[in-house]
Amino acid sequence: MINKFSLRFFFIFAISILGIAWAQEYPVKPIKMIVPFPPAGAADLTARIVMKALSEDLGQPVIIDNRGGADGAIAGMATINSIADGYTLLFGTISTHGLYNLLNSKPQYDAVKDFSHVAMIGEAPVGFAVHPSMPNTLKEFVQLVRSNPTKYQYGSAGEGTFLHIAGEQLKLANGNLPIQHIPYRGSGQSLPALMAGEVSMTADTLSVLIHQHRAGKIRILGLGSSKRFLIAPDIPTVNEALGLKNFETMAW
Repeated sequence: MINKFSLRFFFIFAISILGIAWAQEYPVKPIKMIVPFPPAGAADLTARIVMKALSEDLGQPVIIDNRGGADGAIAGMATINSIADGYTLLFGTISTHGLYNLLNSKPQYDAVKDFSHVAMIGEAPVGFAVHPSMPNTLKEFVQLVRSNPTKYQYGSAGEGTFLHIAGEQLKLANGNLPIQHIPYRGSGQSLPALMAGEVSMTADTLSVLIHQHRAGKIRILGLGSSKRFLIAPDIPTVNEALGLKNFETMAW
């Protein structure tokens, strides 16, 4: 059954481990899938694909419940506080179950101990995209930012998310590039902000960026993968674009 959900995104299903005991065959009622980010982001888009497959396979509706905010804590606590009967799933990500406990001095949950991790689904490269008015290559963009310190900003899906960390990783790989981070509430806000020219660059997964890239509304200058992707062979990796060797940033 796990193979059926082998997608290009590497997310984690997680349910509370307070104890599960079924008196009858599972499932006998709808299942709630909590997504820790607003609609239109990579987690939400992938969750809806999995939701459809799960519903068809199990014969019960699967309902998406978007609970964005607080670096995933709102969704995490909603899952932990639910009845531990297997009918509440958390569609976790590298942000909520890889970085959360590392970045928060007073985390509200333990990403390992408080959940039972059920299935790994896939991974996606982070893409670094710019407004069409920006240079055509990542190397030229980096040079432009260096020549105009504090003038440019990049957006992400939120403070402390993996996409924020990916942007900082790109900065560090270029000698602490002087570009300011602007956090948004999910990709549903950060991508429109890029297209509107509110920020010069954004860091997001390829799945979120690719359609607007093909439409010419944004331009992906580099992917944080070790090699080019078959669905986007025209987009170089960050290593290719900047002459680096070990830059990699992949989202679960």
